[in-house]
Amino acid sequence: MAEAKAPAAKPTATKPAATNVADKKPAAAPATKPAAKPAPPKKPSGYEPLTYVKDFNDRLQLCGARYSPCGKFVIGGSMIGSVLRWDATTDDFAPLPDWTGHGGFVSGLAFGPKGSNRVYTADSWGRLRAYDYTTKNDKPLWDVADAHAGWLHTVACSPDGKTIATCGYDQAVRLWDAATGKKIADLPGHKWDVLSVEFSPDGKTLASGDLSGLVKLWDVAAKKSIRDLDAAFLYVENRLQDVGGARVLRFTLDGKTLIVGGTAPKNGGNVQGEPTLALYDPQTGKQTKKFKLGEAKDIYVFDVVCHPGGYWIVVTSGNPGSGQLLLLRPGEEKPFFTSTKVANLHSVDLHADGRRFIVTAINPANAGNGAVKNKETAKYVSNFSPIKVFELPETFGPAA
Repeated sequence: MAEAKAPAAKPTATKPAATNVADKKPAAAPATKPAAKPAPPKKPSGYEPLTYVKDFNDRLQLCGARYSPCGKFVIGGSMIGSVLRWDATTDDFAPLPDWTGHGGFVSGLAFGPKGSNRVYTADSWGRLRAYDYTTKNDKPLWDVADAHAGWLHTVACSPDGKTIATCGYDQAVRLWDAATGKKIADLPGHKWDVLSVEFSPDGKTLASGDLSGLVKLWDVAAKKSIRDLDAAFLYVENRLQDVGGARVLRFTLDGKTLIVGGTAPKNGGNVQGEPTLALYDPQTGKQTKKFKLGEAKDIYVFDVVCHPGGYWIVVTSGNPGSGQLLLLRPGEEKPFFTSTKVANLHSVDLHADGRRFIVTAINPANAGNGAVKNKETAKYVSNFSPIKVFELPETFGPAA
């Protein structure tokens, strides 16, 4: 009998050698550079010694914009019947709800004195309104739908806040009760469109200027004409259109000089003319000085602010893309600061602190021929009026 074989031995499993996890070192991660901090946005240069702060408003085209007397709000009139507002207490300039109800261009805008909380707005359909700009209520305090027949060009408030003056296409100058909106008086005498009105610092005199260059001075209390000033060099009659006019009126802070601004037009049609300021003595009606502030392509002086430091901030608008920001001392012959970096400036206003000011302009790509085509999207983007914020250096003199 064959001998039985013993079964084969099972292979013995070999246990791995024990290891201490704590002894293991993780593989070194590849070296990485720390993330670079994003570079702060570059501020435009070329405004020195002014400091450029920022732009805001990329929504609509504006006729102009103003700081409130308290400095906490900016309010602007649009070209589509709305009034735009911003919170000016921070550099965010956060937008506030619009006021609606105007028609056409809201070209008239004037504040009551500090503490009154009133702003008065006027449009190209002849409507005049009053608002409390400190409340969230979007309803006007009063509303005169037919204050003028046609374009109501300018509105001004007397220094005591009691009287409103307006002027318009209907050749009329009118006084209104600021509290109620009731008409006080008509001041007849102009035979052309009346483009501008302005109260003297003491509130006793009102100036009004028309398309022909006639400037009339009025005794506000007596509601009578005092004298006429001749600024006919700001007007030219042309078969295509009548152009020019006394478009800007400003009394100096001491009331001793009346500044009359516009253009010295050379032709009608596509208007060309030198932006011009003329100075008058309100007591005699005599012209004392004249400034020509650019070339024919620069055309109109659109706005002037008298600074307590003894100089004026002037803006001009001319051919598409042509604009000037000027600082001018009345005793000198030429501006001591000129910038042409901002296109077609339509208004300027000074903050209550005397350091900051804002200008309204037009978007840089605008060529004066409607909406601008975006090269990346191939879509037409509506034009808008950027509001640019600047700060004056201390050497120019802060508000007194």
